[in-house]
Amino acid sequence: MQGDYEPVADYITCMQALCDRLEPPWSLEERLNYTHRNMLPQLKMIIQRGQFHDFETLERLAISLEVIQDSATRCRAPTAPERALFPELAYHPPKKISCGSAVAAAVLPMAGIAGAKKPPSRGRGGAGITSPAATSRKCWNCEKTGHFAWACLEPCRLHCFRCGKLNVTVRDCPTCSGNAETSR
Repeated sequence: MQGDYEPVADYITCMQALCDRLEPPWSLEERLNYTHRNMLPQLKMIIQRGQFHDFETLERLAISLEVIQDSATRCRAPTAPERALFPELAYHPPKKISCGSAVAAAVLPMAGIAGAKKPPSRGRGGAGITSPAATSRKCWNCEKTGHFAWACLEPCRLHCFRCGKLNVTVRDCPTCSGNAETSR
């Protein structure tokens, strides 16, 4: 049985040496079957028995797969843009994934489909005029109108969800958690 950290080339070499000592000698087919059967499960799942007919091919397939698996386990996240050699070319992760962008991404491809009908327009205003529904939205995070907190691009800030007091949570709020100073 191949060990968890045993390189596949070492395992196949040991199996060949072991099979060479057998009396009566096994056929090549038996040796290959036994070697394949005792390989690590992740190698056996990808390398099927019908893919090879000699030890050289088995070793070549297994080593290439082992190299791929090693590189996958060593994979790491990209460096921070400020530490990159060229910060303007570095990967910048999205600030916040919002439901609005997911909806827009789902709707935008419809424009390119032939025969797709546009939804009926609500109101008579042009593109620069905001609807009353859009202006009535108020974000509790930045306290601006036109969007909700889940779509806000500003950094999240602490506040009490019951009374709105800033820099405290409901648990620590002197008004809402029952921690208020009461005169006795």
